[in-house]
Amino acid sequence: MPDELPDTVLIELGRLTWSAIHLEDLTDSLCHFVVHRDPREDRRPIGSKITEALRELRDRQSAHDIEAWLVRAREALESLNAFLHSVPLVLFNERDRRLVTPSARCREGTVSILSAG
Repeated sequence: MPDELPDTVLIELGRLTWSAIHLEDLTDSLCHFVVHRDPREDRRPIGSKITEALRELRDRQSAHDIEAWLVRAREALESLNAFLHSVPLVLFNERDRRLVTPSARCREGTVSILSAG
């Protein structure tokens, strides 16, 4: 039919729609984090949520608290990722009867020593 859009156009429209839905979901989550509202009960339009979150972020203490939380979250995620993506290594020291394993913070050169019992 000549009135139908080509498949490539429909595919791109689908991608655009999916991106918009995903962006709105992420933005909604971030707004609820900033303003601390129950997302199950907050049925306001996303524009109202963004306005309220921006108003909250203008308060320097709120922005500082969020920044501090994000710094701690980044450190925790870096440690977690270092652990999850590390190569397992176990060294056995015969003389001391200890197991020596790398720590999650192996990039800093620390090791954990576990008793072999």
